[in-house]
Amino acid sequence: MVSVYIPTFNRLEMLKRALTSVFNQTYSSIEVIVVDDGSTDGTREYLDSVRRENVVCIFNDVNSGPCVSRNKAIAVAKGKYVTGLDDDDEFLPNHIEMLVSCFDERFSLVTSSQIEVTSKGNVLRVADAGVHCLESLMHYNKLTNQALTLTERLRCISGFDERLPAMQDYDVWVRLVEAFGPALKVRDATYVWHTGHEEERISKSVIKREAALKLFYSKHENKMSRASKKSFRVLEKKMLGGRLGLFDMLKSLSIHNWKMVLSFYLNSNNSRLKKMVDKVRLRLG
Repeated sequence: MVSVYIPTFNRLEMLKRALTSVFNQTYSSIEVIVVDDGSTDGTREYLDSVRRENVVCIFNDVNSGPCVSRNKAIAVAKGKYVTGLDDDDEFLPNHIEMLVSCFDERFSLVTSSQIEVTSKGNVLRVADAGVHCLESLMHYNKLTNQALTLTERLRCISGFDERLPAMQDYDVWVRLVEAFGPALKVRDATYVWHTGHEEERISKSVIKREAALKLFYSKHENKMSRASKKSFRVLEKKMLGGRLGLFDMLKSLSIHNWKMVLSFYLNSNNSRLKKMVDKVRLRLG
């Protein structure tokens, strides 16, 4: 069985879409754990009306944040495997079946590629598909925002760090890879990542991003090579809205980070070429 955790807060219509995508999976043995983080928009009433044996609902009395909600779900999960779904995203019908078929215990986790749904169209995000060891992963989050792993492994690393206001998924992947071996990212894009809606994501707050970067660095500095520390400084500039000049770009480039660094450089300095690349990606998506 696969346990799917879904933390939610005041996104009733999006939650309905997310749950429907789980109910429509081709993989049959699924447990869904929805954690309502103090919603006031009718979410609780809707969840009370969902009558399915494989749906577990947890209700937080006060809003406690997505990491607290995820950890509550992980604590009660009954599945051999566990994975997550954000309440504003959705799975394609074969998502879980594909992940389970690709999982091998020599990998700490397995994740799919994504289809990003933006206000301008769909973008197919298949970069960095393949196997990633700890050194590869320390340059930036090459996986995605969700992954499938053994439930006991996620419990063994104590789940999500509730102190982090952003980068929570990246932090978990690093700790899983450190403890249990390399991660596998599959090229199949079966996770639909919705970014076109207007509601603000927590991770868009510059203040919260800055706090997350500092905490992440303090936790994982001992794992970083000289090259990955350079990558982290580029990632820091990117997340905080900075620009990347030519000299810094050339100084930071490595075999592990060139996709991220070149993309950031184009965003910073060549808007015309960036728009051409985006048009191609939208057509592919």
